[in-house]
Amino acid sequence: MPASEMAEQIFGPPLGYLFAFLWGALWGSFYNVVVVWGEGGRESLWRPASHCLSCAAPVRVYDNLPLVSYVLLRGRCRACGARFSPRYLVIEWVAALLALLIYWRFVAAEVEVTPFALRLAR
Repeated sequence: MPASEMAEQIFGPPLGYLFAFLWGALWGSFYNVVVVWGEGGRESLWRPASHCLSCAAPVRVYDNLPLVSYVLLRGRCRACGARFSPRYLVIEWVAALLALLIYWRFVAAEVEVTPFALRLAR
């Protein structure tokens, strides 16, 4: 099977919508790190690792899943129960929805117009 056909099966609709949504949510999570970094005057985006701003407990890997972790933990720190701002959830949702919109507009909506590989490369 040619690579372009395989890419279309993997990244074409309907799986493409799922990938776009997840990709956007991941970027939204990164945007949140940048926002907190900008507000707190941190020197690095990578160190110190994500932690609760109330108790300084590190955020575990499985508690750092975009959208899912916020909902499962009900917007609270696992260690101390402090509330996280709903802004984290909103930014991740907006980024995920924007990625879906971009995918729909530039990849999925032009099925008959251009080859899939060109649509995906935009």
